[in-house]
Amino acid sequence: MSGVSGTSGTGSTHRYYHCHAAKKLRTCDKKRIGKALVECLVIDYILRMLDDQPLLNRIVDTCYKLQLKKNTTLPALEEQLAQIQKEIDNVMNAIKQGIITPTMKETLLKLEQDKEEQEINVAKARMERPILTKEQIKFWLCKHRPIDVADTGQKQRLIDIYLLSVHVYDDKMLICLKYTDGEICVTKEEIDAALSKKGNSSNRNDCRSSPLNVAGDPPRIRTADTLLKSLHYCNI
Repeated sequence: MSGVSGTSGTGSTHRYYHCHAAKKLRTCDKKRIGKALVECLVIDYILRMLDDQPLLNRIVDTCYKLQLKKNTTLPALEEQLAQIQKEIDNVMNAIKQGIITPTMKETLLKLEQDKEEQEINVAKARMERPILTKEQIKFWLCKHRPIDVADTGQKQRLIDIYLLSVHVYDDKMLICLKYTDGEICVTKEEIDAALSKKGNSSNRNDCRSSPLNVAGDPPRIRTADTLLKSLHYCNI
């Protein structure tokens, strides 16, 4: 489904999401659905996710592990630096025990030089791709909590960062967020409850041009749920 708009007899602009196959090809009978309703529900569930502390902690842990897993250069450099330091410690321990050879001084100077060069390499790697702490990751995620719902830019950032897709069914919506198992099924009852809280709840058709009871006929769905696969939906 893609964004469309229309002008009423009073000159007001109304915005919707409309299935391309229904609008252009006439091969789908899914009616358009109000833009405000879809986006309101999406923002609401994203903010619920950010308030779910156990879920948020799992996301933080996963992000932290992923950055360590993907950054193979820095761990290798740090391991080499640790090995050089170990060799320096061995030489110093030998000197303390009175074991001194003609080449020991040269060996120690060479190791100290290697250590200095390796420390520079490690510092460069950290600057090029810094490893974020769990606290930093969580701070970045949580900073999106205080949102002004009247600010289009703030809402757009939430959608860009967290939303994968939205599927509109006959009697429900499937909101897919960008994390494992981040699929939220919103029933018609929940949608009606959300509509009842809107400022223009008396004019329900203005908020929701499609009552979600008209069948569509798209060919696929990303969710692994076999029950949902058997139902008709349109993808936004």
